[in-house]
Amino acid sequence: MKVLIMLMTMVVVSNVFFTIDSFAKRGMGMRGGCGRGNQCYRMYNSETEEKISGEVVSIEKIIRGNEGFSGIHLKVMADEETATVHLGPEWYIENQDIKIEEKDKIEITGSKSFYEGKPVITAYEVKKGDDILVLRDADGFPAWRGWRRLFGNQSPKRQGRMWNDSGGWRCGNPGCRMQNPKMREELEKAIVELKREIKIDVKVEKGGTITGNVECKRARYPENVVVFIEKAGNDNYPAPEEHGKIDQFNLTFVPHVLAVQKGTKIDFLNSDSVLHNVFAPPDCCQPFNLGTYGVGVVKTEEFNEACEIPLLCNVHAEMSAFVVVLDNPYFSVTGKDGAFTIENVPPGTYKLNAWHESLMTVSKEVTVEAEKTEVVDFQLKKRK
Repeated sequence: MKVLIMLMTMVVVSNVFFTIDSFAKRGMGMRGGCGRGNQCYRMYNSETEEKISGEVVSIEKIIRGNEGFSGIHLKVMADEETATVHLGPEWYIENQDIKIEEKDKIEITGSKSFYEGKPVITAYEVKKGDDILVLRDADGFPAWRGWRRLFGNQSPKRQGRMWNDSGGWRCGNPGCRMQNPKMREELEKAIVELKREIKIDVKVEKGGTITGNVECKRARYPENVVVFIEKAGNDNYPAPEEHGKIDQFNLTFVPHVLAVQKGTKIDFLNSDSVLHNVFAPPDCCQPFNLGTYGVGVVKTEEFNEACEIPLLCNVHAEMSAFVVVLDNPYFSVTGKDGAFTIENVPPGTYKLNAWHESLMTVSKEVTVEAEKTEVVDFQLKKRK
């Protein structure tokens, strides 16, 4: 990757229409901060979402008042009109693979509003050639959410804590971690080593196969989609003896989504040198709290209710993951390529679902024939 240097105009503001620090508060609705109905969430309105294409006229660093917190704005000439595009915090933008320069031709998807009669775009993603810089998830939450819990009102670089002992960038949200090349290599290695699926091996005489691909319109990669048969016979299957494993590694749950058959026990590891407290909130189908524990400790929970269970950490608000519990062993979790395969399916007609944590679940009817392969593709879109 060639190193590009941003040319920035220094702009000092005390009260700007969108205060920069409001973008960096917590991201999950049930936990305040950037939740639905709060300030940060309101600033991204999917109903005003649109795309613009144009040329970067200037790159500005916006400093908010006396706090010294800086964010990056672009001035983009599109359709003979100059639009202001808000990207995000300077420290986050500087640590991405994709760099933006003046005179670049870019395409921006974002929420449009007006300030003093001029258009302002809060960017969801920026395309430069074949590269895409993802700034928000499908619900409009910032990719850098949660960083304040680690660094207060200053950027990680200013605190001298940009890199941890293992050379990883300390950012709690997997979205920003996976766009950083040094952190991405570590996390992808950890994900490969831990399974995304725990289920029994079913032997079916003359069983068929369901395979296909998932396309996610509002995600950088079509991964962590759980494709599963909703009901297979009486769904009376023995629980796997093998335990699932979810590690806490560089302030991230790994894997981010784990699909398991009902009755599976999951071991929650802590490979960080800090305390963690894994819990599922009381309003979910199987609430639990493992308490606070340190490095090297393993705690185990059994999952007996078929549902999607959000995982959170009481110590680090930026951490989140999901356990998806299913009634039968006929499921698959997609990787970055979006591919899935479900084997040894008894012949018959089934309802096949594709679930993603922030996109709309899609269902399709599929008929499986003996010793044949049925191809089913999904296209997931944002929730209405």
